[in-house]
Amino acid sequence: MNRRPQTLILLLLAAIARAGWAGAPAACSPIDYVAASSSAPRLVIDELAGQTVTTNPALPAQHISVVNACLALFDERTRRPLATATSGDAGRFALMKPGSGDFTLIVKAPAGRSGSLRVALHVSEGATADAAPRGLLLWFDPKGAENGGRAEVLADLALRRELLEMLKTDQAIRMEMIAKGAANVAPELIQRMMAIDARTQVRLVQIVHQHGWPTFDRVGLDGAGAASTMLQHLDFEIQKEFLPLVEAGWHAGEVEGSNYALLVDRIRDHEGLPELYGGGARIVDGSLVSNPIEDEAHVDERRTALGLMPLAQYVQLMNRMYFPKQGATDPAKTP
Repeated sequence: MNRRPQTLILLLLAAIARAGWAGAPAACSPIDYVAASSSAPRLVIDELAGQTVTTNPALPAQHISVVNACLALFDERTRRPLATATSGDAGRFALMKPGSGDFTLIVKAPAGRSGSLRVALHVSEGATADAAPRGLLLWFDPKGAENGGRAEVLADLALRRELLEMLKTDQAIRMEMIAKGAANVAPELIQRMMAIDARTQVRLVQIVHQHGWPTFDRVGLDGAGAASTMLQHLDFEIQKEFLPLVEAGWHAGEVEGSNYALLVDRIRDHEGLPELYGGGARIVDGSLVSNPIEDEAHVDERRTALGLMPLAQYVQLMNRMYFPKQGATDPAKTP
C-alpha cells in the first residue's frame, strides 16, 4: 500500500456528512390494503430486504436514507396482511419471506412526514446457484406525494452484505484512531490499518473486475457508499483506474456525488494538484490543515452541483468529529 506515514489523511464519512430522512421512532399504525397500480410491472425478487431512500429537497443531487418507515406485506389473492417491519439504520429493512407468490407491499413515510409507496411483487423460490439474491430499493417522493415514489429491484443482496461487512472493518480501525487521539496516532494502529486496507484492496479489485463498479441498483445506496468509502483508502493506482467507472456512475445517477468528489480530490492531492471540492484534509504537527483548493471562491458552487454541504459546514463537522474535546472550530479561522 502507498502511504505517507507522517500525515494522516482524513476522510469524513459520507453517512455522517448527510442527515437521513427520519421521523420519531414509534410503533407503526395499522396499514390497510390498497392495490398497487395495475399498470406497474410486478417486480420479481428473492428476498424481502433492502433499503428505503429519497432525495434531499434542499439538494436534489443528494440521496439520503429514510429511517422509521413502516412496511406491510399483503397476500395479493386474499389481501390478508402477512408481515410488517420498520426501516432501521440507513433505511435498511427485512421482512420474513412468506413463500413464493404474488404480494403487495405498502410503505408509509415515517411519523411526521407524508408519502407512501404501493409495490406489486412476485417473490420467487430463491436465487439459483448462478444468480444473486434480489431485494428492493424503495424511493420515496421527497415532496411527500402519495405513491409518488418508485421501487427498483436491488440486484445483488449478497454483494451488498459483503460490502457492508467490509466497511465495518474499514471504519472500526479508523474510529479507534479517533478515539485514541487523531493528532498522535500510534504506529501500531497505522500498521493495522494498512493491513486491513491491503486485504480490502484485493477483494474490492476482484469485485469490480467481476461486477463493475457497485452502483445503487446493484447494491443499494449503502452498499455503493461502502465501496466508495473504502476506495478512498486504497492505492493511488487503483483509485485512478476506477475513477472513470465512478464518474460514469455519477453521470448515470447510480453513484453519490459526494463519493465522486472525494475520489477526484484524493487523486488530485496525490498528483500535487489543488482539490476541486475541498473534501480532504490532514493532520500535520498536531493541527488540522485543509488541502489547497483550486478557485476556492467558487468551491461551494461546485459542491452544490454534486449535492454537498457548504465547505464551512463540512469543516466544522470534521473538527467536531476529529477533535470533539476542542469543540467546533470557527470556519473563518480554519485554514
